[in-house]
Amino acid sequence: WRVIRKRQWTVIAFFLIVLITTAIATYTMKPIYRGTVTIQIDRENPSFVDFKEIFSVNMWDLDYYQTQYKILESRTLAKRVVQSLKLAEHPEFLPQPETPFQKWKSNLFHSVFALFKSPKKDENKPAQTSTQSAPEADKETALIGQFLGNLKVEPIRNSRLVKVHFDAMSPELAAQVPNNL
Repeated sequence: WRVIRKRQWTVIAFFLIVLITTAIATYTMKPIYRGTVTIQIDRENPSFVDFKEIFSVNMWDLDYYQTQYKILESRTLAKRVVQSLKLAEHPEFLPQPETPFQKWKSNLFHSVFALFKSPKKDENKPAQTSTQSAPEADKETALIGQFLGNLKVEPIRNSRLVKVHFDAMSPELAAQVPNNL
């Protein structure tokens, strides 16, 4: 107790710094909204049922549901949703301008990597055969990656239900994406 009393101003100053920093960080954060939709995935059953199939555990069902979950998380479906909602034009998916700290950090990393980089050029690089230009393809890939980073598919155990979540700073976007997906 004597040590604490002796250093009381240090303890109080440390406590206030932590309190003020936490308050500033909390009030400057942007809220994140989560849109959720629950989907029931049904298998198309044949018109006849064998008596043995009623009592057996069908492993194909488990594979079928895992496949459906992966389809919901696929890049192809994500690309279709991005195009249908025109997310490339949405402010949340537009590139943000770099802050001075980010520019400084980027310049520092580039200069450090330049020291270790080989001066030879890579001559064995494959040619671009796509109809899109390389920067457009990179933008689309980054956009789909950002989209999938905000998407979460959560199967509900022992059921045919799956929850699809999407996190966004816009409540309208958080609701639109799972419904469109």
